[in-house]
Amino acid sequence: MNLPASEIGFWREYYSIYPFPQEREDIRNASLLTMYYNSHVGKNAKQVSLDDFIPDYLGTRKNATITEKSIEQQIEEERIFIQKLQSNRRSINRKRKEG
Repeated sequence: MNLPASEIGFWREYYSIYPFPQEREDIRNASLLTMYYNSHVGKNAKQVSLDDFIPDYLGTRKNATITEKSIEQQIEEERIFIQKLQSNRRSINRKRKEG
């Protein structure tokens, strides 16, 4: 499968604003491990939760707080993303025309 440069540029810009951290992979693995473990322990054994398998590399998970962004912040981030994306596409198109 070939991915056009424009698509790569899109994802590069998307990642610069909304990075998808390694935590997503940790969560996927923890989910699998949790299901596997809970399906293979005895009936009287303690079931584990997803958090039991997610590593806390920095020791900050217990004190973590989730801050929600306001609608205005989200709109501004989206506006910046669209500007970067359009700039990237113009740059790609310019380079194509130049040869």
